[in-house]
Amino acid sequence: AVVVVVIAMVVITILTLTLTMGVVRGSGGASAPRTSAPESLLGRLVHPRTAEEFLRESWGQRWGHFEHGVPVVAVDLEDIATWFAEYPGRFKYEILPKMGSDYEDQIESLSRVVREANGPEAAYRHFAAGHSMVMNELQTISDPLRRFAADLARELRVVVDMYCYVTPPVSISYGYHLDEMDAFIIQLAGEKSWSVCGRVGTLHELDRGVQMGCKDVLMRGGDVMYLPFGTVHQAITSSELSSHLTVNAERQFHVWAMFLESVLVSANCPQIHLLRRVHSLDSDSRVFQLLLRLASEVPKLIQSPPGEASFGLSLHNDDLPPGQLEHTHTSLRELLEEAAQRAPLNKFRYPCAADGKASLRGLLQGLLEQSKSELLHHIGYAVSVDRLYRGYGMSQRNQRPVMEGFSAISKLRAHRYTSAELTRQSLMLADAPGGHPSQAVEELLTPATIYRAHPSARPVLLDPVGESESEQLWLQNQLIKLPGGNRDALMIIFGRYAPSASQGGRFKIGDLGLRESSAKQLISTLILAGALQVL
Repeated sequence: AVVVVVIAMVVITILTLTLTMGVVRGSGGASAPRTSAPESLLGRLVHPRTAEEFLRESWGQRWGHFEHGVPVVAVDLEDIATWFAEYPGRFKYEILPKMGSDYEDQIESLSRVVREANGPEAAYRHFAAGHSMVMNELQTISDPLRRFAADLARELRVVVDMYCYVTPPVSISYGYHLDEMDAFIIQLAGEKSWSVCGRVGTLHELDRGVQMGCKDVLMRGGDVMYLPFGTVHQAITSSELSSHLTVNAERQFHVWAMFLESVLVSANCPQIHLLRRVHSLDSDSRVFQLLLRLASEVPKLIQSPPGEASFGLSLHNDDLPPGQLEHTHTSLRELLEEAAQRAPLNKFRYPCAADGKASLRGLLQGLLEQSKSELLHHIGYAVSVDRLYRGYGMSQRNQRPVMEGFSAISKLRAHRYTSAELTRQSLMLADAPGGHPSQAVEELLTPATIYRAHPSARPVLLDPVGESESEQLWLQNQLIKLPGGNRDALMIIFGRYAPSASQGGRFKIGDLGLRESSAKQLISTLILAGALQVL
């Protein structure tokens, strides 16, 4: 993973040197985007194409260059300087290689936390020598970028991270390489020349000298480029400083290769619970890397399973579109038949195997020998892993559940009391009432109040563990245990495809099919988790 130089003095000097550069394309650039800009963030990124066209024709399939007159995100060099100044010791950094370095020298030639004592001098020295600087996880320090990342994650249904590169003139950050996540490149300042080539599964194919056509692309201020993971590329600055955002969309966790690894885990390591599997997802795992290497012969491995968007939108496997698991089963068997013929026979360490070793071909052939019901079970596990990872990853980046709870409670009080009653009550209250917060919220609920699931909520309903009758709901980065009997009500509230699902629509207490006291308890819990809106 790429990390950060955090030095305010460096960036301030950069600003001084580039005062006349600006972030808007100068003369000779492409025309500005159309005046009727699309409403969705993804639509603005890929304009003049629509978001729907992009998702259908390009997402996960082919790279694209989208020329704009100004950046679609309101970030400039002054913002970068501010981040460096306000967070001097929070980030790590690595000095990326200058032009001419061998690929082996490009990985973390210098990485440390920048402090007053060792920061500015080292940064000046390396930057002057042609090394690039990069700052990661910008969505954690900038509210506008947090909203940007959250909005894009909602549209793409994958986890989104944001990086910023600052590269000196006549320099190169990396040689030809590929990344294991999709990326949107947003040019902020200056310009950068890119060479964009075909796709390979891993660096193994790149090292073998696999031939692929490359195209030169000049990115100027405001331009956007989309690179699906596995796309080989290289970038070089010209005679001026360049800065760009890299918006990483972690689609690699939702392609056939990762899905197939989860299927293998279910078939060979049934003791691994969903939560453990989600926490252990790793694009550097041996099985995933072997599958990526195989993708040069079986390209489907780096594509997404058909209908995979429904995995993240649904609450549970019972909430999937009709026939989705059957369709996935058919597609998986086709993939296994092709991949098993081409997979290598050499064995590697695989803890779930009886003797601790297995070959990829043997693992894939083992799945082909499974019955349909067994394979459907493993598919259900893999779909649940995919869903839970999306819910976990995106709720990790949701910083607002508490504020959503305050907002909902405020509306409940406004519905419950008249203005005169609110004034009279506020004068009488000296201290907040005791007891659990949910009790105070329950007192505000009425049968007439209308609710709906909050758009930012990422709920995942888990199956009961052992003989437990309680419902387990993964919500806003916490595991909430609810009394048994709430499953149908949760399907109404959060479901997307089930016949009873509200599909994000409105509902009242009486619609949930629960006793009023049980419905109030459930709704108050969800309100305090920031998962419901009060209308």
